Amino acid sequence: MRKIIEFIIKYINNDKVKFNQEVARLLQAFIIDGHLNVPHAIDPVTMYNELSSTNRPPRTRLTHTRGVLRVTVSQQARQIQINDYNVISRATDMLKKAMTLSESEDYQYLSSQVNFIIKRQS
Repeated sequence: MRKIIEFIIKYINNDKVKFNQEVARLLQAFIIDGHLNVPHAIDPVTMYNELSSTNRPPRTRLTHTRGVLRVTVSQQARQIQINDYNVISRATDMLKKAMTLSESEDYQYLSSQVNFIIKRQS
C-alpha cells in the first residue's frame, strides 16, 4: 500500500513521465481515505459478458484472477478516459500485489465462477 501511495506522490506532478502520471491517476481512483480500496468482485455473468465481445465468437479461453481484476480496472479507466493498455496493465499488477488475502480469494472465486460459465457455453 505504501509503495502505491509513494508512486502516486512521486509521479503525479512530474510532467516528463506521462505514462507514470496516468498510472498514478488511475490508482488514485482506488485510494479512499488513504487506504487502498480494491473494487469488490462483480456478478459472474456480468464479468463473462464484459470479457466476451459481440464482435467475436463466444469466449472459450479460461480466465484467472488477474484477468478479472483487469476488467474492473479497465472499467474505472474508461470512466476517467484512460485507454492505454500498458497503463491499465501496470495499475492492475500494482493492485494485485497490494490485495489482501480475502480480496484475492474473492477474485479467485469470481474467476472460477466465470470459468464455469465459459465451460458451460463451450
